[in-house]
Amino acid sequence: MGILWKRVDEVKSGEILADDVYDGRTFVVLLRKGTILDDNNIELLKKRKVLRVPILIGERSEEPSDTLALRVEEKITEYILPDVPTMIDERVYKEALEDVRDIVRKIMELEALDVEKFRNVSNKLVVEIMKKDERIVNLLRKHATGFLYKHLVNTGALAGFIAHEMGMPRHIIAITCRAALLHDIGLSLLKGEESGVEEEKGELKVHPVVGSYLLKKYSDELEREVIDGVLHHHERFDG
Repeated sequence: MGILWKRVDEVKSGEILADDVYDGRTFVVLLRKGTILDDNNIELLKKRKVLRVPILIGERSEEPSDTLALRVEEKITEYILPDVPTMIDERVYKEALEDVRDIVRKIMELEALDVEKFRNVSNKLVVEIMKKDERIVNLLRKHATGFLYKHLVNTGALAGFIAHEMGMPRHIIAITCRAALLHDIGLSLLKGEESGVEEEKGELKVHPVVGSYLLKKYSDELEREVIDGVLHHHERFDG
């Protein structure tokens, strides 16, 4: 049994959700993990403009959804390494998610970056990264997928961890973490906080330019490498 992210227009009645599905604008839970989808559920997802949903592969069931949810949770847990320490303290991770969510929302509403809050988030992540010596990254957790702000936090933590493992000095780790935390910020102005964004389609290809253009307004407060990292994060090594 596994998990497959499927486009909503490809989902069929009887398929089972492998995780909660949220409204990308309001963060209201639309459907709970373990829900057996029917035509009404699928229509709801389409109306709320959900692009993709996580589907449990390999099994269909008529079990009550609460019982099924427990079984789905057990299966998802198999993908987590329970005996390996997490790279980031759980409390710090959740606080980072909340702070980055607020940063993304402010950009969406006002096209303005809260630089102070952003620096605080990146600094907290760097402190956590510098404390850890584990060589295994365990970010495969149930809240490691989903909305844009979660992707930004995960990428920031992983990029900082890689820089640390490469023996980079602290200020380079911080810059790397900051660039990664903001790398997809242009998507917030194009598609909001929706998950499963298909970047290869049309206007979304320009999100690095949109993000860097926004950040250039803060060139006196952000390192040049951070802005350049946002602009070039989809470039190949040969340009």
